[in-house]
Amino acid sequence: MKTTRFDHRACGRCGGSGHYSFNQIHGTTCYGCGGSGYKLTKAGRAAADRYTALMSIPIEQLKSGTVARLDVGVSGVAWYTIESVEALPAGGFTFRATSKAAGPVTWHGVAAGTLIRIANTAEEKAAKLKLALELQASLMPATA
Repeated sequence: MKTTRFDHRACGRCGGSGHYSFNQIHGTTCYGCGGSGYKLTKAGRAAADRYTALMSIPIEQLKSGTVARLDVGVSGVAWYTIESVEALPAGGFTFRATSKAAGPVTWHGVAAGTLIRIANTAEEKAAKLKLALELQASLMPATA
């Protein structure tokens, strides 16, 4: 099962197991939690969203050679090396990338301002996680 450092509670649908009734498409994966067994609290969701934003850059800053985490549908989520990024005359961007695991991909019409998750060093990740956890702590109710 997945784990998280962000504030969470056991999923009310599956009781924290990550499994619910069987179906032909997704097996027993719980739709309430996506199989993780937990759901983020409001503070946890805000912190997780902040962390994702900190780990990302807008498409306008994406450059050839950058390693980015992309969800390309049937190929799933994988790390890709960006080969090229082009601004489109009508607005938006097109980029090409390649992954050892999933092969080449081309995305057309990506809106300006779209955040793309990029690879960060361990030190960068730790600093960004610290900022996200500080946000989470500021949003948590005070305990007596």
